[in-house]
Amino acid sequence: MKNLPRDQLEAINERAKTLYSMYRDVKPGDRCSFTYIPGTGAQIALNGKVLGAIEGLDFSNAMLSIWLGPDPLDQTLKRALLGGN
Repeated sequence: MKNLPRDQLEAINERAKTLYSMYRDVKPGDRCSFTYIPGTGAQIALNGKVLGAIEGLDFSNAMLSIWLGPDPLDQTLKRALLGGN
């Protein structure tokens, strides 16, 4: 991940593996959600069905940095997510 220093990436590595284990094939029209819930962690859902949760604000921040960090996957998407043009 370009938005995380190596030590932070290593700190979430095992929890990232948990996220990978929750992966399901998605089809057009499917809706995935990633919601941080204090005390619970990052709740992952597909089409409204919760697949699991991963603890830690650090993990949630790392995941969100993919789209909202200083070097996001897509600058246009980042602007749209933040309410820009």
